[in-house]
Amino acid sequence: MTDGASGASGANASGGAGDAGSAADNAANDAAVSAVESMGRASSEATSEAQNATQAAQAGLACDAEAALSRAEAAAAQTQQQAQAVADLAAANPTSVTQAAAEFAAEDARQAADAVATARDAVQQARESLGVSGCVSEAQPTHPTQGLALNTIDQLWS
Repeated sequence: MTDGASGASGANASGGAGDAGSAADNAANDAAVSAVESMGRASSEATSEAQNATQAAQAGLACDAEAALSRAEAAAAQTQQQAQAVADLAAANPTSVTQAAAEFAAEDARQAADAVATARDAVQQARESLGVSGCVSEAQPTHPTQGLALNTIDQLWS
């Protein structure tokens, strides 16, 4: 009877190990899918802002182009970080789902980086064509002054 009991407990122990491995795989799969879904927002923002930067640069709106490029670069960096997290997860727990998620995330991050690189080139070309090294404020004063009053000039020298 003792042998039968030990055999049964051995089967349960190995079954428990299999269940734990399956649970770990399922958790890793869920985490990878969740990470890919959450990085979609950052990737979409990177691509959209890169397009905005390119369009603003082509229209000669240097400040708008640089602002959009900055937002695109930040979103692309976030996308890259999230893709690296998915790759790390896949390396730690390689399943078909985590591997596929890592490949998808890497491609998504590459596309975001390519969009940002294109926008960066467009902004650089706009800078060159405008003859500026950076954003030149396009704001105009509402009431331009004609000059300093004499008493103001006297106060400056006091």
